[in-house]
Amino acid sequence: TTQYDTGNTVVKVGSFGIDFTVDHSAEKVVTFEFTKEAQINAAAAGNDDFQWKIDGFTGINDATPPGAVAGAGNVTVLDVSALGVRTLADLKMEDQGGDLHITANSGNHTYEIVLAGTVQADLGLENFKFSN
Repeated sequence: TTQYDTGNTVVKVGSFGIDFTVDHSAEKVVTFEFTKEAQINAAAAGNDDFQWKIDGFTGINDATPPGAVAGAGNVTVLDVSALGVRTLADLKMEDQGGDLHITANSGNHTYEIVLAGTVQADLGLENFKFSN
């Protein structure tokens, strides 16, 4: 396990699945930027085999998750613009056992993003960056 504490951070998600834990013990913005390679490889692997899991995700409506510092600057963002996601309607979000499972709401994409310990009510538009 490697731990980085660099303040605001961008994690580029490419041609691999991930299992990532965010540490919000200091106020910072962590952005997960899903790249075009992520979309291509997720489609090749198929939805059942290709998963991105993020633990410690901080939603804008989640006042203070365990171990996190309260503050508007303490949030996690999913940059799904390279995946072709334009609005929340392009995503299917489902709470399952205390985790939020996010999949594409169209047949063009096959991937799953799991936000461990996060539920849909924790999120707002501030937690997403969409394509134009």
